[in-house]
Amino acid sequence: MPEEKFKLPRSSYEEICKIVKAYGRLSKPSSLDDVAQYCAINKTGISANNAFLSNVEIIEGGRSKEPTEKGRALAQALEHEIPDEITARWARIVSDNDFLNRMSAAVRIRGKMEVSALEAHIAYSAGETKSSQVMTGARAVVDILRAAGLVHEQDGQLSAVQSKSPSVVPEERTSPHLITNETQLTHDLHKTLFFRCFPFPAGAGPACGNTVGGPQSRPSRSRDGVGNRQTTTWRPSCPWGG
Repeated sequence: MPEEKFKLPRSSYEEICKIVKAYGRLSKPSSLDDVAQYCAINKTGISANNAFLSNVEIIEGGRSKEPTEKGRALAQALEHEIPDEITARWARIVSDNDFLNRMSAAVRIRGKMEVSALEAHIAYSAGETKSSQVMTGARAVVDILRAAGLVHEQDGQLSAVQSKSPSVVPEERTSPHLITNETQLTHDLHKTLFFRCFPFPAGAGPACGNTVGGPQSRPSRSRDGVGNRQTTTWRPSCPWGG
């Protein structure tokens, strides 16, 4: 049994788009008469679809209604006939509505569905009595899922469209310690390689000069404790300070 009753549209997808565009032209909460002036659909036809449009948060209000932020954005995309924007606006509306989400998931779970099978599933899940108007509304929901880019029809069968994975920003690029200066990065790499090639005895820090041009050797004289005899040792000098 369906979990709850959901009011389906009573018109085709094309007529629903006309009503949405009409609401988008209004600058304040308006009556059915006002909406009818912009879409050439009678008040009865508009009223029959208002419950659905309210359920999916395209319009809001009491006797006088106006588009929501999502509804106005959809209306604008439809008005200017921008395919990518239309898809994005419908996708957001579907994503924000539990019922439409479940209808999309039904196709994804099954892998493929006949168009007629999904229409029947939508009408049944909505908990509405089967009628020509209800089945028209079920077909409109299928068209909305298609317009949202969530399902694809081929040879009478619907399949879920694989959503693209969101771009993941590499963790190191979000680190506050990221070295963005290429010269500094190269400097530190050379420095690391230098100390690996010329290790120092434990407890003795590196003796670094600031001579540019690569590692050099310099003498260090000390007494060995026997008379005035001196020993000379050589150690490399680092051209990279620190």
